[in-house]
Amino acid sequence: MWNYNFDLTNRGIYYPGRVGFDGADGVYFYSFTTGRSTQIADRALRGGQGLAVSPDGTTLLVGQSTEIGADLMVLENFH
Repeated sequence: MWNYNFDLTNRGIYYPGRVGFDGADGVYFYSFTTGRSTQIADRALRGGQGLAVSPDGTTLLVGQSTEIGADLMVLENFH
């Protein structure tokens, strides 16, 4: 569920790591200058969409799903 979870800046790319068996993953930064990735944050999220970094690179915003579900409807005599 990480379709849009990255942010591109002038300095590099912020992106999530792969989820492990315990559901934990991290956020990484790939530096254009060094050509290396570094883990910059730990987190334990199970799903969620979105990752953004502030223009000055000091704040990271990550979406998190706390509940996953669906709404169902029954329609009778539908035409």
